[in-house]
Amino acid sequence: MCRDLNARGVTLLEADNGVYFAVPSSWPALRRRALPTYDFSSRVRLTKTPEQYREYRESRLEHSYEAMLSSGRPSWTIGERVRV
Repeated sequence: MCRDLNARGVTLLEADNGVYFAVPSSWPALRRRALPTYDFSSRVRLTKTPEQYREYRESRLEHSYEAMLSSGRPSWTIGERVRV
């Protein structure tokens, strides 16, 4: 099974509780900082105002807006392009 996963570009990692989970094979190298994160990022266009996103944030999280908030950017403009 592991050989088949490696051929598909997937690595099995074991969590502290003994549960295994599958990740892309590049993930361990990213964690070690052996690969530049820029190569795995995407440039996205924001289509909601901060107020619009906050209205439904509890029911649905969106990666682009969560990245903005996590990086300390509580405000942005519609149409702004950011790398996440």
